[in-house]
Amino acid sequence: GSNRNVIIGNYAGKDVQRDCNVILGAMAAQYLRRACKSVIIGTYAGRGVNGVTNAGVGCGGTHNVILGHGTAQGFRGGSCNVISGFGAGTSNSTGNANVFIGRRAGHCNLIGACNVFIGNYAACFATAQYYSVALGQGAGRKLTSGGCNVIIGMEAGCSLTAASQVVALGSCAMRCATATGTNIAIGPSAGKCLTAARNAIIGFNAGLAATCACMLSLFGQNAGSCNTLGCRNTYIGSCAGFGNTTGSYNVSIGHKSGPQTCGATGLNNITMGTYSGISISSGRCNIFFGRCAGNTNTEGDRNIAIGDNVEL
Repeated sequence: GSNRNVIIGNYAGKDVQRDCNVILGAMAAQYLRRACKSVIIGTYAGRGVNGVTNAGVGCGGTHNVILGHGTAQGFRGGSCNVISGFGAGTSNSTGNANVFIGRRAGHCNLIGACNVFIGNYAACFATAQYYSVALGQGAGRKLTSGGCNVIIGMEAGCSLTAASQVVALGSCAMRCATATGTNIAIGPSAGKCLTAARNAIIGFNAGLAATCACMLSLFGQNAGSCNTLGCRNTYIGSCAGFGNTTGSYNVSIGHKSGPQTCGATGLNNITMGTYSGISISSGRCNIFFGRCAGNTNTEGDRNIAIGDNVEL
């Protein structure tokens, strides 16, 4: 029989056969036969699965803390987990060392380990995530498998599925993104719609429209906001490269440097200085250095303008 347990509540710990548990609440750990050295508090908390966990299927888990009504109700096993919130950690089977806090946080986790999911519906569909952090309402909501993700902010990364090595920080950062990995998006709505990888996007609305774009380096509020398919662009400064859509291999540095009207397709342009090259539409291989340098050029190619307000 079991020893050194504290069990209070109708059917609480009814099938428990191991030791050193604190189980409080009606039907708490009711079918969790192998629970050991755990604290389970709340009606239906860590109840287990009738005909499964009370038949010895699933380890039952050790050193778990499960708190709240309906928390981890279908819990089967795993060790060293901290779970709190209605529907949180409900499916945990062998996952270890997880922290799930909030309504349905980590709800579908089966084998994922070493995760921190905090917030209502945070990573609620994740089944096999590892070493990931999802903090905020709906953060990483649709994640399934993968690992090493840091997703923080309301609805941040909420459409990602089998993703790895993603950093999305800020409300709605990468909100509609479906890329599978290696992206950094920091700031509200940064990289909101990414479907490709290997991008670094920092700033409010930076890379807002980017979809199948890769190897972007965007830094500043609204930097590259209209960029959809353009790849390997570097935009530094608020609204830098704002208007480029499909052009690639461009460099714009400075406030409102580079094209400022959405629809630009120019390639291999370098603009440095406030308002430099702001009218570029399809122009290619231009170099504009200085405030307002080349700011009237639209379709011209292979031009060099250096100095304050130098025109072509």
